[in-house]
Amino acid sequence: MLRLITASSCFLLVSTLYILIVLSEDKVLACTSIERLCASQVYYCGFKDQFNMAIPSIVNWLRDDIDCGDAPAALYVAEVNECPGLITIGHCALELVGQLQSLPHLGRLRYITSVDPVICDKRSSLFLKDCWLGEQFLLFQLSEYRKILPHLQDFEVHRYTETLELPESGSSRFVEWIAETSQRIFCNPQFGYRLCLDSLVTTSRQRLLYEQVKRQWTNDE
Repeated sequence: MLRLITASSCFLLVSTLYILIVLSEDKVLACTSIERLCASQVYYCGFKDQFNMAIPSIVNWLRDDIDCGDAPAALYVAEVNECPGLITIGHCALELVGQLQSLPHLGRLRYITSVDPVICDKRSSLFLKDCWLGEQFLLFQLSEYRKILPHLQDFEVHRYTETLELPESGSSRFVEWIAETSQRIFCNPQFGYRLCLDSLVTTSRQRLLYEQVKRQWTNDE
């Protein structure tokens, strides 16, 4: 049975896995995960971006300094092509949802927030920065199921995506837990932020910024 865990005494490792620097047409571009690479273009949250973008990180989230952070987005769970029993959790710009299954590494979509009736009843749309935060929280909670795969290579670009191995029994319940936890995160944003950040904030700098953000939330109530 899946349960939520906290990380007050743990170091967050997943944030370092998503930074990818690639060369394209003599320009250095930055991307944070495989899902933003489409065809021969490099995308971040659905837009071509320059090297000086504010990449997703806990510090940048707390400072509200993630480029395209307020862009409409969705969090999804998909099977990994040609890897039975493996899934990946990711997020993308809402306008790119229809292109997800054209990506060669993705198989069948198992869950996506943009069609979750519980979330859609509460929220007209989700922000990219919040989908990123929810993704980090889910990956942290499910870290014991992490399955390391070699770098995937396509379009002459080395790319990395994190995968999870479904349990031998109860795989449907595993995905249902992700959906239910996503509902807890996104239906009540401030509760969801605290749920995620209470686990993901680990460094002194992050804690200082988190306390400032919580004071602001209290003042706004």
